[in-house]
Amino acid sequence: MGMEKPFKHRVRLSLEQRAGVHTSPSESEQTVISRSALSGSYSPTTFLTVAALFPFFFAQTKTPAQDARTVYGIGDLEVMARALIFRDRSFSPRHVVGVLAGMKAPTGPRRTDSSGYPAPSDMQPGSGSWDALFGAQYNYFGDAVSLFVSASYRLTGTGYVDYRRGSVLGATAFVQLPIVRSFAIGHGLDASWTAQSVLSSGALAPNTGGSLLSLTYGALLAIRSDWLLRLQLQIPIIQRWIGSQSESPTGIVSLTIDL
Repeated sequence: MGMEKPFKHRVRLSLEQRAGVHTSPSESEQTVISRSALSGSYSPTTFLTVAALFPFFFAQTKTPAQDARTVYGIGDLEVMARALIFRDRSFSPRHVVGVLAGMKAPTGPRRTDSSGYPAPSDMQPGSGSWDALFGAQYNYFGDAVSLFVSASYRLTGTGYVDYRRGSVLGATAFVQLPIVRSFAIGHGLDASWTAQSVLSSGALAPNTGGSLLSLTYGALLAIRSDWLLRLQLQIPIIQRWIGSQSESPTGIVSLTIDL
């Protein structure tokens, strides 16, 4: 939500799939992570948009010393609203500035993995916590180029077994270049800082938290006037994790439909 131009009574549905690999070299542990998300948004006016996102999570962890462990399930529902605080003109604006606020609810139940034991807290589909979401964005819609810049902050709460996942500060800059009327490419940067998670004892969880900077390459194809297919690859270029961690490139594919 937020990359599209605002129109009154616009309804947007989207299905997104992300996949990547998280590695802990010190434990010779590798986790394949898949996240699917169904989202929808509605704009009752040209200045306000409300949205909801419902995820499904799958993870498989492998180590040389034991069989692969798999966990999957529904995640936590997110609801949010965007309010435009500036647009340079009422019809087909070129410059748009907006602010966002929302909440994540603990709708994902605590899950056991394929071994029969509860999955680690960081691998649970849902955190069991109420999280607050905040953000701001600037969009420029030009004839030859479009620019999207955003910043966001997720303030996490305490969840299952008194475990608190680290709060996250993120920023994105993405440039979109049209090639033909129905096809465009894009390049950008994604940056994030994640605080260390906190155990029930109050101690900081090992091998959690840190910073990541990724290059993003993307392509967008208008299958028809109201169907948009998006392909993206996020490639880590700087990783400053706490402890023993690393992230692989993340692949993203999504289909968005305007009603």
